[in-house]
Amino acid sequence: MPPERADPNRLPWYDSIWLSQFEWALDRLRGSHPGGIERLLAHTQCLRTDLGFRAMHLKSWISPKRLAELRAHVKQLSAQDLDAGEAVGFRRFVVRDDPFSHRLQAELVDAVSALAGEALYPVYNFLSLYGASGRCPLHLDAPEAKWTLDICIDQSQPWPIHFSRAIEWPTGEALDRAPGWDKRVLGDPSLEFETVCMEPGDAILFSGSAQWHYRRPLSDLGPRGFSDLLFMHFVPAGSFQALRPQCWGRDLGLPELDPLRLIPESDGIRRHRERMGIAE
Repeated sequence: MPPERADPNRLPWYDSIWLSQFEWALDRLRGSHPGGIERLLAHTQCLRTDLGFRAMHLKSWISPKRLAELRAHVKQLSAQDLDAGEAVGFRRFVVRDDPFSHRLQAELVDAVSALAGEALYPVYNFLSLYGASGRCPLHLDAPEAKWTLDICIDQSQPWPIHFSRAIEWPTGEALDRAPGWDKRVLGDPSLEFETVCMEPGDAILFSGSAQWHYRRPLSDLGPRGFSDLLFMHFVPAGSFQALRPQCWGRDLGLPELDPLRLIPESDGIRRHRERMGIAE
């Protein structure tokens, strides 16, 4: 039997809290309410990615005028605008809840929906300002970042990013938590990792919740490096409740999942909910 309370850090990679809760919910239902598994799978099906999807490199996707506006916006940011919460893990400063980025993301919804092949809804975004020691360890994103548009604003030199093919969420016996899991992922030829190098004005559309992705340390490319990126995250229209494990027990009539209410919702979902006036 799974523990009575879900462990939000059950999985060993960055941004794995949602999937940790999903895995706990499946284990919980297997032991107490097997019929509920189908309900949970159907409820979250909208968050899965077509296995044929590959990351899209969109060259010169941002117009020179808009790129100049983005660069000017980054230059005028003050120290008070910067969030240092990821200065240790990713060696970057981030800027969240930025009105300029929100406006740009709203303008791009239709274009990104067309590329993704489904109607999308903008959830959140952030400016990601990497310094010379920037890094991006191997990980899968939470499904609130099912679709990510990554825009290159400026850089010292191209910084390669690597994507696996789209996969099913790693569940059950296929889930590898043992030490060295990352080396085993990187060494698996069936994942068919591909490399993309962006230039300023380029963008990448990828499905971070279904594609392993990583960058090698920026310092590997030389000293005094930097990379300014804008990440915009989108989800399928109508999927908001599926993104909130805290609500699964109530919404699906499965009280076995009520312990998930005790785990705080992610910062991205909380900010979006508060911005949009969505009740808890």
